[in-house]
Amino acid sequence: MSRYLTLRCEVPLELAETTAYFLHEEGAEGVEVQDDEVRPPPGAPVRPEGKAWVTGFFGGEADAESIKARMESLVPGALVTYERLDEEPWADSWKLHFRPVKVRDSFWVVPPWEEVPEGVSSVVIEPGMAFGTGGHETTALCLDFLADLVRPDRSVLDLGCGSGILGISAAHLGAGRVLMIDNDPVAVEVARKNALENGHPEIEASGIPVEELEESFDLVLANILAVTLVDLAPAVVDRMRPGGSVVLSGITVDQAAEVRATYEALGLVFREERTQGEWSAILLERPR
Repeated sequence: MSRYLTLRCEVPLELAETTAYFLHEEGAEGVEVQDDEVRPPPGAPVRPEGKAWVTGFFGGEADAESIKARMESLVPGALVTYERLDEEPWADSWKLHFRPVKVRDSFWVVPPWEEVPEGVSSVVIEPGMAFGTGGHETTALCLDFLADLVRPDRSVLDLGCGSGILGISAAHLGAGRVLMIDNDPVAVEVARKNALENGHPEIEASGIPVEELEESFDLVLANILAVTLVDLAPAVVDRMRPGGSVVLSGITVDQAAEVRATYEALGLVFREERTQGEWSAILLERPR
């Protein structure tokens, strides 16, 4: 039986995505992020407050000490541990966790090793990048809304773009101008790379804060934490054109009412809420 290496980094929440990227660059065949967006199952170990656990999965030949040393050097404050485990073929078992996400019959999000049926349009995202593959409920909810809302003449802002999955999907579905922004420079780099690899060099990816944007959009997609959605609400509403829409996700069902009320207080009109499990996505519109 073969062996594999799991290497876990305990890092500040704001460095989770950067850590995931570096693990991928170190050759991880898969990366798992446990942060405030992912609620642990009952009985699972409890993360320290303000921390994320980012775990890389490597083949048994990986040099654990070297990877550990590099991660501790690259990520400030990282606490890195590892163990080697027996398993059945790791690469194949890892892939079982990442199946195609069928947004619509004619549009799927897939990992690189999967093929789609003839006539199906697809966006390809590498799961090793960890942040945004279409599998998490909040991303799937945004994709579901996106498929209903994108029009050829509509501009789209992907706020907190991560891997760029939402912005790239918007372009793939025929949107006009698409801008992807994130406060993590690594995410911006990954989103830009994914856009190019999916045949969309026209998509812009930037680290500009949403508060500093000078243009407005027909559709804003914001799949981020509830507290951030509340804090950024005035800036998000300012970026919406009259008659424009915003999809807010990254929130649990029990957080939805507070987030909705915050945006309604700024003049937006609630249109619809969709849920998957304990997660929610809200659609609101700015009156003309």
